[in-house]
Amino acid sequence: MNKNNTSVFQIVFSILLLGCANSKNVTYKNEIIKSCELQNYINDTIVVRGFYSECVEYSSFYLVKKDKCRDSFNMDLHFSNNSNFEDYRKDFNQLVGCNQFVELTLKGIARNSIKQYGHLGSNNSEFEVIEILNFGKIRN
Repeated sequence: MNKNNTSVFQIVFSILLLGCANSKNVTYKNEIIKSCELQNYINDTIVVRGFYSECVEYSSFYLVKKDKCRDSFNMDLHFSNNSNFEDYRKDFNQLVGCNQFVELTLKGIARNSIKQYGHLGSNNSEFEVIEILNFGKIRN
């Protein structure tokens, strides 16, 4: 590589590095993204990443990676007194209609002891949100 190519390479590499550093898609240490992994952490404080949607008075939260355990963890989000929900209330209010969803990264506790959570027991698990770590872009 000659000197000019090396300089161009360094500039491009620096731009890419800065772009990645400013990215909002952060991965958290020990983040759980598959439902089968979640089975091992019931009642523990964990970090999960998944998709949240609302339709009329119903809502659900699924982890991002589909696996054979997914149907066992259709979660209702319960925002505890410790959560920073109020900081994101306007973002949640932008979810309108039944065809929208948002990717969330949450710190909290998964529960599935009673098998009926949420509106009319429509969810079979609950995630008590201690903190919202990331609120993604609302998508259709």
